[in-house]
Amino acid sequence: EKNIDVRLNTAVAGIDERYIEGEQITVAKFKDGSEVNFGCMVWSAGLKSVKLISNSTLPLDRDRVVVDEYLRVPDTKGRVYALGDCAASLSDKLPPTATVAEQQALYLSECFNKYYSKLDVVDEKNRDVEVPLPGNVTPALMPWNACQIS
Repeated sequence: EKNIDVRLNTAVAGIDERYIEGEQITVAKFKDGSEVNFGCMVWSAGLKSVKLISNSTLPLDRDRVVVDEYLRVPDTKGRVYALGDCAASLSDKLPPTATVAEQQALYLSECFNKYYSKLDVVDEKNRDVEVPLPGNVTPALMPWNACQIS
């Protein structure tokens, strides 16, 4: 079982890290007062850039987070990703559509499960280690890799 918790129309109020018996637990706090522990959170919000993005220190291009060809935010050692209409790839000019966002999500889920899960980013010895590259996102997107987008 995948243990996936989907919440619609729910505002995220904050993220907290706790240590229980020496184990790090990441907790999402929602505006309604509920909380959920998580290992990976995918948060989709609205149709325009949210203040979280526009007020962040992340590199932006027209209020979208700049990403490389692997959907990684530059200078984050492969630990921060953006996808969908909040992401701006300077090398792959894919349209900000739901279809592309879904394909990007499938690509990243495969990366997290097959490649990225092998690196413990919490372990102090891996602090300066860059997350390994699995492969370019564009070949994983169909039919976009079969055509030129201008």
